[in-house]
Amino acid sequence: MAQNIDWSAPWIDQCAWIFSNLENLTLDAKEALIVLLIAHYNRHDLPISTEAFAQKAKISEEEVDTIFQILSTKGYLTIDFVNGKVVFCLDGLVRMTRVPGKQLSKSLISEFEDEFGRDLSPQEMQKILDLSEKFTERQVICALNEASVYNKRNLTYIENVLISWSNKGLSTEDIESGIR
Repeated sequence: MAQNIDWSAPWIDQCAWIFSNLENLTLDAKEALIVLLIAHYNRHDLPISTEAFAQKAKISEEEVDTIFQILSTKGYLTIDFVNGKVVFCLDGLVRMTRVPGKQLSKSLISEFEDEFGRDLSPQEMQKILDLSEKFTERQVICALNEASVYNKRNLTYIENVLISWSNKGLSTEDIESGIR
């Protein structure tokens, strides 16, 4: 099983592993390209920079930085400072790979992006993750659906809906059954 491999072993070709498991990772095309660039640069001990990646991927440096943040939020990427140098570690790819045959539920972030019709900012992503820690994921999805019904697709409205439900003592089942 993929989760048992020694990802950092010198005989592991991380780029080949990523290609072999791409369908099991929740990455869009740009994220996949940046992951492959990180693996390649790590393999050849090249310094990683947003400028170099932006040039290679033909996107802006801001977009590269945003993708770094997204990969970190998804748990795929950690950035550490080791022996005086910045290290981009992709160990999370192996831990977060879904088991083949098991259905992967759509991520909460993806639900919001689909409903909002755009990519979310890193601040919006963090706010959604904060909400999912305070409330259940199902409650956050219900609040997103409620906001959509009233055409109020913004995080402040969604948070206020969740707080209102919480103040009323409504359970997830109450919310899903329409008791509000």
